Amino acid sequence: MKNTLGMLALLAVGVGGCSTTAQAPRDTAFSRADLQALTAAYQLIAFDLQECTLVQRQNPGPAVQRVATQICADAQHYRPMLEELAARYDVTLPNRLDYDLEEQYVALAYHPMPNFDVNYLNDQIASHEQALAVFRNTAGTTADGNIKALYQNAIPVVEKNLASLHQAMAEKPQ
Repeated sequence: MKNTLGMLALLAVGVGGCSTTAQAPRDTAFSRADLQALTAAYQLIAFDLQECTLVQRQNPGPAVQRVATQICADAQHYRPMLEELAARYDVTLPNRLDYDLEEQYVALAYHPMPNFDVNYLNDQIASHEQALAVFRNTAGTTADGNIKALYQNAIPVVEKNLASLHQAMAEKPQ
């Protein structure tokens, strides 16, 4: 009984430290929309980087390899920018993927068949479309110049990646 309670306490502490959303101090000027946008950016970057590891282990077709290489490079480029922006405002970024993205990643990692390429492209299209909607909304509504600039710069990159993902999908990966 004592060991069971101890394990439950450790589990509660471990789970309590996990967050899927960005958190800001109570006295911050950050709006709810700004926090949602930082969360969306983190989720997209983290998801892209996790799926990059899967692409490296698979043998995707040339179209998927090409778009994955670009997406991975973009995620690596934007991660430190996002971390710096969060640190500037004392915002704690999430430390794990949200449930839906985690589920997509696990499905691709452990059940990549019947077609890894199609599954990867579908995952990436969905995550990029969701993030793009949040970025557009935030860029249009935030009063913070730093946040606005980050999203105004990221929107064309996400749009370009989406176009490349759709093009790769149209090439009917085998």
